[in-house]
Amino acid sequence: ETQPILSARVSDPEGVEPQLVLDRLRGIPGVVSAEVAAAVAFLAIGPPRRVASDPSTTVPISALTGSIGPDYFSTLNVRMRAGRTFSEADTAGSEPVAIVNDLLAGQLWPAALREPGAAIGKQVFIDSRPHLVIGVVTGYSITAIRPPRPMVFTPFAQLQPPPARVEFMIRAAGD
Repeated sequence: ETQPILSARVSDPEGVEPQLVLDRLRGIPGVVSAEVAAAVAFLAIGPPRRVASDPSTTVPISALTGSIGPDYFSTLNVRMRAGRTFSEADTAGSEPVAIVNDLLAGQLWPAALREPGAAIGKQVFIDSRPHLVIGVVTGYSITAIRPPRPMVFTPFAQLQPPPARVEFMIRAAGD
């Protein structure tokens, strides 16, 4: 199944309420799905960050990162392999949570190579800050010319301070 995916970037989004923009986008005829993200796009993703399963590790993994809304994976047709996606309950005041791709899960927890669910409930340290792993997604590539890389995602609602730019990802019906 192929459907057009559009991306719109808003730089310096001060005064832009992402939920209001999403509500309007989702109301446009032909829009199947829309979501907000920061540091994620088709050709650029957030800078690699140090990721580990143990905060005292001397050899962290370099993983691509992004802060995304709850419908990001469904908008891009990326399959959840285990666990759940983010929800409205994952806010700045709640426990820090993360979703990892299956490539990163397998590198951090070898049992997750056979069973992605083995990563659920584990702690992943992003730049030494602990996050509870709540989901594992299929590894995917941002571009067709690069293979998938280790990735970790955090909820857009837990992003502090507010980002300097946001992306709105839109999946449209038809050609």
